[in-house]
Amino acid sequence: MSDVLKRLKQFREKLYSLFPYRRDALFNLLDALTSRGHESKSIVELSEAKVFERQYSSITDAIADGLPRAPFDRIEQTVFEATKVPGTDHVFFTDCTSNPRPWARTLTEKSIVHAPNPAPGNKPICVGHQYSVLAMSPNENEATKKHWLIPLSVERIKQSEKGNERGMQQIMDQIAALGLDDELSISVGDSLYGSERCRSIASSHKNLVHVFRISNSRNLFYQPTPDEFATKGAGRKKTYGSKMDLSDPTTYKDPDSFVVLDGASKKKVLVIEISQWNNLLIRGSREFPSACYPVNLVRIIVNNEQGESVFKRPLWIGVMGKRRHEIDSNRTYHIYRQRYDIEHFFRFGKQKLLLDSYKTPETEHEELWWKFAPLAYIQLYLAAQAGHLVPKPWERYLPAYKTPSEHFTQVKTPSQTQRVFENILEQVGSPAKPSVTRGKPVGRIAGIKPTAREHSPIHFKGDKKANCSNKDINPAPEKTAINPEAALIDKLLNDIKSKLKLAKITPQAFAEKLLL
Repeated sequence: MSDVLKRLKQFREKLYSLFPYRRDALFNLLDALTSRGHESKSIVELSEAKVFERQYSSITDAIADGLPRAPFDRIEQTVFEATKVPGTDHVFFTDCTSNPRPWARTLTEKSIVHAPNPAPGNKPICVGHQYSVLAMSPNENEATKKHWLIPLSVERIKQSEKGNERGMQQIMDQIAALGLDDELSISVGDSLYGSERCRSIASSHKNLVHVFRISNSRNLFYQPTPDEFATKGAGRKKTYGSKMDLSDPTTYKDPDSFVVLDGASKKKVLVIEISQWNNLLIRGSREFPSACYPVNLVRIIVNNEQGESVFKRPLWIGVMGKRRHEIDSNRTYHIYRQRYDIEHFFRFGKQKLLLDSYKTPETEHEELWWKFAPLAYIQLYLAAQAGHLVPKPWERYLPAYKTPSEHFTQVKTPSQTQRVFENILEQVGSPAKPSVTRGKPVGRIAGIKPTAREHSPIHFKGDKKANCSNKDINPAPEKTAINPEAALIDKLLNDIKSKLKLAKITPQAFAEKLLL
């Protein structure tokens, strides 16, 4: 047995021992999800997999009875130990994704969450839950090229929380739980993770370097020069120097470093220009004195062979932390570029691992499924160098399949690994014990009718919307069309009444004279 299969087998045995209840059913479900998730449209279809030795009702039993008492903190530690690369820094990525549940009327704690909507003019929102995912970089070149990530922690965003702040807190919790307080850790997030609150959380750890995207309309400030700092007379010394408006190149000073890299896409040769300004300042507040925590600003411009910019605007990245100078501009670019791999994980998890397909009315069970499903992705990652490539008929002419001798050694993508994982399971075996028939259960007693679940309201942010959401929405009555002749008659009568009042003539007297 190869070293890759030995590592996978050891991880599976360790994981099996951590499940205190329903471990056999849980492992059957995990293997079915890993090998047949891409061929199933729903969770219940996993019961038809060859590796699932039980009936379909065991799926709900395993999730409802086995997962609530599973020690996920120890499971996360096991995943970290099985996938870490000794001697490398720890790079964490975090982002939020939605779990749409628009038809789940009895599901609790539903709210309006962000979700892509391709219909033109529609808002990118939906009804459901939102989850924050914390993943770790594999720090292996071949795995990085295939867009692999290592999901460590998944948490549901509650109504009172913000996704970016919850994600930063996840990073801090994982650093403490994994014993990485004295080692260099790098957290990477998009522009939402550059908010004041997120920077405040990141600044509390001395060995954490926080990398985040900065909007092109943001204003930063240089350090005050000696002339600016030496203010005349008494008073507060100047904290911020001259302004650097990212949308106005005339406010830029010369960068502290400049690097040019050669890049290439499928059909183009690209030139990547990376500039870095050190120790810039961002406006803070009384709660967070941001001037005490300067950032290194990195600008990335991608040009084609003709020297024209490929993108409309440059990419701005901020790097903050006491050890930020240990991350040069070149590495900052590659680290942030790898952040987009978490989007690959979201797509693969939802399409091939049924991450958002568990249609349960229990919020707790949905959370448990989101914690459980990424374990199937970890199995695929550990088996990425095992087995051989199995191309589809239309893929056999692609470069990845032209060299048969490399089919057993190269790192495969998640989809390629999932195609052959059923064959890999035959080599490593399963620690789960065979299913034994226990007899027919008594079931529900005749005549007992379970209580119907209550409908749960949708939570909106803001009291006004929350009050409106709990009321029945009735269409407003249509307004009666206005007759232009009736409006003209009303105006004429009003004019006559005003004239009669000025002439001191009653309407009755005027009517009598009008009829003569």
